[in-house]
Amino acid sequence: HIAMSVEKRLIMVPRWGGSPSSDFYPWLTAWFQSGSWITQEGESARVDFEVLDMPNPSLPTIEAWTSALASRLPPPSKDVYLAGHSVGCQTVMRTLASKSDANDENKYSGLFLVAGWFKVDKPWESIRPWQDIRFDLERIKSFVHDIRVVISDNDQFTSDYADTKKSFEDRLGARVTVISNAKHFNEPKEEVVATMLLDMMGLQRRQG
Repeated sequence: HIAMSVEKRLIMVPRWGGSPSSDFYPWLTAWFQSGSWITQEGESARVDFEVLDMPNPSLPTIEAWTSALASRLPPPSKDVYLAGHSVGCQTVMRTLASKSDANDENKYSGLFLVAGWFKVDKPWESIRPWQDIRFDLERIKSFVHDIRVVISDNDQFTSDYADTKKSFEDRLGARVTVISNAKHFNEPKEEVVATMLLDMMGLQRRQG
């Protein structure tokens, strides 16, 4: 008798200019691959973590990035989690907001947003559409059970973190955590992101 292993899928959309080889993504990929995880019920689990290679990352457009994500998105299921970093958060939110087939039976278990924003302090021309074109926030909630956001108290793009926190709480019913001195979460290793993702997925490291 072989104990069943649970597979969790986690798909992440990178930041503006980001790729699977930038920022903390390679470290997090290796961390998930090398770890031995168990669920709260004690079943062994593995995490299939993928950071998407997005089109023209130095000039992301809403149309190109949401259609790229939509084409890679698995159907909603309790073992699938979605994540984004900065403009990647916007991409995931907008892709879900324009998705057509909501039903209560199947939802994504979680949406995890790193350095998420609705507006930035000094918008440049190509970021304006991301900030100005509205999307259906209520619809996002119909596809996801649990929405969590992690932001920093000294992010160079969004200095009013209290306002960002309130926006995500009010608009999406998200659980928002503010981390001290994490800037825009661009370090090669971001342990707080890993820890919070594990918590959202209900996993812990197998001891021994």
